[in-house]
Amino acid sequence: MASPPTTPPSRDPEDAAEYRFKTNGTACEWGESYRPGSYHPVHLGDVLQDRYRIIRKLGYGSFSTTWLAVDLRSDCLVALKITVASLDKEVTNQTMAIRKTLPQTEPQPIVSLRDVFELTGPNGRHACFVLEPMGPHISALLQRRPEFQNRDLEPWERRPRFPKQLAQRVLRDTLLGLRLLHKHGIVHGDLHPGNILANIQPLGETLNNATVESKLQQLPSQGNLLQRRDGRSDPWAPSYLLEPAPLQDQVSFDLDPVVKVADLGAAFFEDQPPAAVVTPVALRAPETILRDGLRLGMGIDIWAFGCLAFELLTGRALFVRLEALEGCEEFDEETNDEHLVQFSEVLGPLPEELASRWRRRDRYYGPDGKRLDVATGGGHGSEGSGTDDDSDSETSQRSSFSLADPGTFASLEEQVREHKPEGMGEEEVEEVSQLLRWILEYDASKRPSADAILRHPWFSSERVHGH
Repeated sequence: MASPPTTPPSRDPEDAAEYRFKTNGTACEWGESYRPGSYHPVHLGDVLQDRYRIIRKLGYGSFSTTWLAVDLRSDCLVALKITVASLDKEVTNQTMAIRKTLPQTEPQPIVSLRDVFELTGPNGRHACFVLEPMGPHISALLQRRPEFQNRDLEPWERRPRFPKQLAQRVLRDTLLGLRLLHKHGIVHGDLHPGNILANIQPLGETLNNATVESKLQQLPSQGNLLQRRDGRSDPWAPSYLLEPAPLQDQVSFDLDPVVKVADLGAAFFEDQPPAAVVTPVALRAPETILRDGLRLGMGIDIWAFGCLAFELLTGRALFVRLEALEGCEEFDEETNDEHLVQFSEVLGPLPEELASRWRRRDRYYGPDGKRLDVATGGGHGSEGSGTDDDSDSETSQRSSFSLADPGTFASLEEQVREHKPEGMGEEEVEEVSQLLRWILEYDASKRPSADAILRHPWFSSERVHGH
């Protein structure tokens, strides 16, 4: 009898020689990540808590997989989010505390939580959240729905986007979600297109017959076998991997709301701010970059919303080519420099309160505020040289850092005008530009609230619904 395989390490392998599995090729989470501390192995037909029977895979992320399940007790369909076992229990407790603060009645502009439980498996203990079923996030929707593609352009030139009025509705509903959170002192902390989900038509009040289930379920035969290289069975991983099948065909743009805000895993109470946030780099507010001594609050959601509004209307990001490299402080500082230069060019010079916190500002701007020509790769090599004065040692050390080369960028107004959506006239271009300027205020205390933005004429019912 063959001996059982050894327990894999509680980290992803860094070298191909450490891989347990043959190449699988499924567009989903990495098979090697099924290990202690990570994903729970799920198979179609599994029944969790003697209540939730898995019938379809909806999605995955770095910290969870999400499944469509039949609630055998209430005979309805639910979305089941199973987190990785290594997720800090404090995160789960914080999420639950936040959820309990919110009203439990439906409908609401936040994806509703119906149940929570803990699941023990071969990879540890997993927090499981039972949520209302929703469609794909808006980025996936834009990429997959043909009506949002510009077929007149070459594939590499296409930038899918919603029609203007649908973009307004998506933005309005996102604001409704933020308003609800902020009303209860909660900051979302990770607002981006992947956390805004499309609403779907009802999936059937009950499942007294198998019609709905049979229409929506995936079959094991649709998966790809996950095979160990040594031919043994692997108790830490599923026997097959499934490509996610979000409920795209059930999305309806006639619903109100048309989208809901999802994923409160990074949310926090404003009076208990974290040391840092996980908001995608390009959507981060100035105070999250120059964060020393600056308080993080609801303003970071408002800033992220402003960037999102620009993106949904124009089909492109407002701040570009920004990516943090975890654990590499030098390159993270370059990314921050690029971001801050883009702020200065797109929105105007940083106020002194922020500019004084940017430690390498003088590498990019002179005393008169004009942009300098930056020699990337080694800073201003002559600075700090030719002297033995110890007082220059820090300057000399800093000047050896590589500097960013962010290029030049048009102002916010110019970008809105150049990439405006179809049906937006010059008067509305001015209105939207002013609206975005109002939202993207450097001083977080001066940014409008979600409620104030909702009262802006551009978000009036007549404008959003075209009445």
